[in-house]
Amino acid sequence: MRTDDYAAKKRVELLEIARLMLAGEFDLIAGCRRVVSLASLIGLQDDQALIPFRGFESETDSFPRGDARKNFADDYLKQLDGEAMQYLEDARTEILRSCGDLLTRLDG
Repeated sequence: MRTDDYAAKKRVELLEIARLMLAGEFDLIAGCRRVVSLASLIGLQDDQALIPFRGFESETDSFPRGDARKNFADDYLKQLDGEAMQYLEDARTEILRSCGDLLTRLDG
């Protein structure tokens, strides 16, 4: 696959994750992490629309998602899940606004 084809495919994936997050169909913490990862793969990590996602990723790096959860005790996971829920309660509006901004900037 040519480099520009790869970048185009990853850009589409990044935008789709933002759409799914807005629709409530993708975990917001995992979504922010994936958006940041994809942006770095295609050289967009410094784009203004991605800056909030880097902040969200940094603020949630202690909350395990996916397979990483199997490495934690159940009682500790409950504590972390409670902290993650509180974070999302406080940040949900900003995360979703950032998804909309990202789509406007990169999909327009």
